[in-house]
Amino acid sequence: MLEIWADRCGVSRPPVREALEILSNEGLLTHELNQGYFVAKFSNDEVEQLYTMRDLLESEALRTLEWPTPEVLAELSAHVDRIETEAMAGRPDLARGAMADLYLSIYRLCHRTLIIAEIERLWARTSSYRAHNYDILATPQESTAQFRLIVDALAAQDRERLTELLQRPVVTILTRTRAAMTANQNSSHT
Repeated sequence: MLEIWADRCGVSRPPVREALEILSNEGLLTHELNQGYFVAKFSNDEVEQLYTMRDLLESEALRTLEWPTPEVLAELSAHVDRIETEAMAGRPDLARGAMADLYLSIYRLCHRTLIIAEIERLWARTSSYRAHNYDILATPQESTAQFRLIVDALAAQDRERLTELLQRPVVTILTRTRAAMTANQNSSHT
């Protein structure tokens, strides 16, 4: 199948194989012999671990970030505009990509490079869960308003509000996952 796709797209096979291997090594894909590559699925426990790590690392990044300059604030506002444009045009993947750009740009205001690299890796590993948590197309203006509040908190240098706004989705997923794990444990004991 890979060979057919690569030939149709005019892409040589070795770079495609290398890309698939990299994605597999990052935990984003699994490889089944004689079947192909598949998007990795995580157990509730693994999701809980991923989001616990995100919570810890993102909290640390927010605790130590440097406040943005007016130029950087303008760039962050442009990310919000892009989210709204893509959502209004009915392009959820591009809207979510712009949202990831916004969040990761904010975390990069912390100059602790190892922490930021790990946050970026965890964001890549949790992208499919983020798609379920953010329905930007359902209420584009409401979603965009929330992102503008994040930029406003940065402009006001309000670390507490910024942390609450940015960590809300992580806490929501952690709460849901822990509740599901508890329900599974309770049902297995009955």
